Formats: sequence, structure tokens, C-alpha cells
Amino acid sequence: MTSDGGTNRGGSICPQGAVSSLITEGRMNEAYKGQSGIIYKSEMRRKLMEEGYRIWGNVGDQWSDLHGQFVGNTTFKLPNPMYFVP
Repeated sequence: MTSDGGTNRGGSICPQGAVSSLITEGRMNEAYKGQSGIIYKSEMRRKLMEEGYRIWGNVGDQWSDLHGQFVGNTTFKLPNPMYFVP
């Protein structure tokens, strides 16, 4: 985390309340630091499935949103020419 409470991932800053909420919910963890988006997002989808949720559809603007494990029955790729998450 940066000194102002944000993650500074990809140049964006998260408000402190959002960061605290992500940490409390177990969605932000040092164990994921440096991992690819595919690995992180697959792990978050796995956790949702373990909590009893079903993933019927998955919509994302990055291929890392749609690849990996637990992607759902259907995926929809939205165009985004502005940035890429590996």
C-alpha cells in the first residue's frame, strides 16, 4: 500500500475505506502481490464458489477476467483499448 492508503496498482489509487474493506473481506492479501491477473482473479472466483455462489456469466474488458479457472458458463469480452492487465 502507498502512504495515502491506496494500492497504486496500475497507477490508480483506492480510497482508504475501499482498501480496508478489501482486506477485511480477504480479497486483498500480500500473498497475491506480483501474481498475474489470471491467477488472482481465478482465486477470487474460487472463493466466491466456495461461499456458495454460482458463476453463470462473466463479463470483462481484460482477457485476465475471462481466462483461468471458475470463469462461469458464458464469458463476454468487452473492448478496452486503453490498458492491458497481464
